[in-house]
Amino acid sequence: MSNINTNENGGTPKIYKAICGVIGDVGAVSKDKQNVQQNYKYRSIDDVYNALNPALAKHGVVIMPDVIDVDKAERTNKNGTVMTYTTVKVEYTFYAAEDGSSIQTTFYGEASDTGDKSINKAMSAAMKYACFQVFCIPTEDLQDDADKTSPEQSAPKKTSANYGKESHKRYQDYLTNGGINPNEFITGEERETLFAKTDTEIVRQVIESFGYTNTKTILKKDFDAILKKIVDETISGDETGEATMNEHLQQGGDLPYDDTLPFNTNNDIPA
Repeated sequence: MSNINTNENGGTPKIYKAICGVIGDVGAVSKDKQNVQQNYKYRSIDDVYNALNPALAKHGVVIMPDVIDVDKAERTNKNGTVMTYTTVKVEYTFYAAEDGSSIQTTFYGEASDTGDKSINKAMSAAMKYACFQVFCIPTEDLQDDADKTSPEQSAPKKTSANYGKESHKRYQDYLTNGGINPNEFITGEERETLFAKTDTEIVRQVIESFGYTNTKTILKKDFDAILKKIVDETISGDETGEATMNEHLQQGGDLPYDDTLPFNTNNDIPA
């Protein structure tokens, strides 16, 4: 608070008593509104007005706002929408109607909007929090609660630092694996590549040696090693078959992606 104005008679400013009267009469304003986008509860400016209006009228308190400064900027959000961001600096004077004494306080309000309502929203925010703090408006009724002395323990929540560490680890894994997310499964095209020049049994044996039971669960980080081993096993086990396949391809034939292959059937190694 600042700039205290006394009454003309030089007595004790009655604004203090008036504000105390408002504090005594105003009820709790609970956080019963829900912000859907960011998932948090809040108290609206209308809730504040509804709670304060009777008490302000009863104790003769008048609130006068004076906008000191406005800062506006346009930015594009992640969805490509142009938003107007506004910050206002507002000085509020609280007058006692009985003797004209007053006190002043300054608050900031911030808001954004896609249209022309950003200043209105910012002023509402400044007014709301000025009233919260001047009149000490609680969020819940002031009464004894059964859990007051032994509150139920809640599960610890992850902090921004926790999320930051996890994000950093995922990013490091991504870099370490050559720009490949190690937790992603291989694509259908990559699964077909495993069967391009070999038979089902070799593929089955190789992926089982890596701990997999079907091709759908193969992770990208293991794909290159599995493919290399399949090629090695195919060449060492059937050089004649490899030569036949090469000849077939040289004559313009297609790779054997037909209905007999497990990625097109319901075998144990599905696509």
